[in-house]
Order: sequence, then C-alpha cells, then structure tokens
Amino acid sequence: MNRLHLLAVTLPLVLSGCGQYFAAAGGVDLDRTCPYPKLTEAGWTEYEAKVSKTLNRPVTFPMLRMSCGYANPGEVDPRDGERTATRSRAESAWSRLKPAIAASCQSADGCDYELKVGGTTEVLALASEGSVYISYNFVRFCQSEDELAFILAHEASHNLLHKDKFARKASLSRAEIWSMEQEADQSGVRLMVAAGFDPRTLADFFRRYEELRRPSDRGEHPPSAQRLAALTPQINQFRVAK
Repeated sequence: MNRLHLLAVTLPLVLSGCGQYFAAAGGVDLDRTCPYPKLTEAGWTEYEAKVSKTLNRPVTFPMLRMSCGYANPGEVDPRDGERTATRSRAESAWSRLKPAIAASCQSADGCDYELKVGGTTEVLALASEGSVYISYNFVRFCQSEDELAFILAHEASHNLLHKDKFARKASLSRAEIWSMEQEADQSGVRLMVAAGFDPRTLADFFRRYEELRRPSDRGEHPPSAQRLAALTPQINQFRVAK
C-alpha cells in the first residue's frame, strides 16, 4: 500500500476521531503522535488535490503536515544549528509576550499557552486550545522581532477571544471568519505593544505577506491591505505615544 493510498484509506478515521476542530483547522492535534507516513512536499500537495476532488471543495491539511512532517528531511531543514536558532528566536519573542497575554486572560486556566515551532515548508501559524503553532519558515519570513511578535500575538488572541467559535468554525460564514481575524489583529497589536514591541513595521510585513498568500488562505483572512487599514489607527496612536 503506497503512502497516498494509506492516507486516503485512513482519512475517515482522522475526520471522525478529531471532530470539529479537524474540520475547522484542517489537521490533527499536534499533541498526539502522527499515525501517518511522511510525504514529500509534492506528495502532500497531491494528497490535498485528491481529497479536494473527492469532497468537491478546496482542502488543505496544514496541521497534518506540521504533525507528520516530510519524507525528505531537506524539505524541512537539515541544518540543525540554524533550526535551533530559529526556534530560539520564536521562544524569545514568546517569552516577552507571555506576561501581556496573562494580563489579558479572563480564563481560570491562566492562559498559559505553549509555543510549538513546527517543521513545515509553508509560512504558517495556527492557534489551538492551549497552544500556538508557528512554522520555521514563518519565523524566517519575519524580518524583525516586532513582526514575529505580531504573528504570535495574533494567534494567542484567537485562543483568548475565539475558543468557542473555533469549535464551530466550519459552520461560520466568510464574513464571520474575517471578523474574527480582524479582532485577532487588533488584539495582537495591543499585546505586542504591551510587551514592548513596535507595530510600525507591519505595513511592510503585510505587503510581503500578501505576495505569498496561498489561494486557500484567501478565504480564511481578509486582504492584507484591508487588515492593515483597520490597524492603522492603532499604529498611529503608537507613533503619538512614542
């Protein structure tokens, strides 16, 4: 049985076992051991195309990619030293953000979210209950600690604000999903500023981000120019404060 066939056979088990969160986020819980064989980047793309054709709608599995990894280590990052430095960079920004996240927490669990840096070739970040995930390549994409802090704060904001909505994300309209993303943007800027980061780099960040957005992401997030326009008043207030 080849890898794609095995995945096709076991997909119903994944969908039934992981419930609404899998349907909403397109993957499995990274706290669990991945039960599937690793694929190459081309293999994952082929698999997503097969599932999309079967379901008659675009489907991607970013969290499954992050959890299971890639058959060719070179597609992730064979340079252990650089990979460790990349993880440390994310952890450094995260450690500065955590007090601001805790101060915004209204949950009894204290919102002590765990940061996980994943080995995917995509520029990808995700929120899951109790965790924030970011790919190595998204860390590398960020040209400053301020940009990195915004992404981490944005994902943490989903956990702070949208835990209940994520459970039924598959049933939400695009307008509702976009509204959630803009709320996370605004909360993310507040968190990064509270942690001492500078949001004035976000104009360049969103310009670069729009250039690489995947087609599947365009239904999940508003256009980058729209997101930046909504954040501009907050950024301008920061300029005045400085």
